[in-house]
Amino acid sequence: MRTASIPDALMQAAQAFEADLIVMGAHGPHDVRRHLIGSVAETILRSSHVPVLTVRDAQRDAAFAI
Repeated sequence: MRTASIPDALMQAAQAFEADLIVMGAHGPHDVRRHLIGSVAETILRSSHVPVLTVRDAQRDAAFAI
């Protein structure tokens, strides 16, 4: 059994499938920039060689609106 970080495993899968685009959910509290998209999504955004699309849950965001 191999162990890898989640971002590493996702990047390996994207490469294995010859992905043209990675689509990821974004979540997290709104008080810290890193958590605006999530640490895994941020790592993928910074290291991916293919475009990355992050998608937020509009209903969840509305619940946090001031």
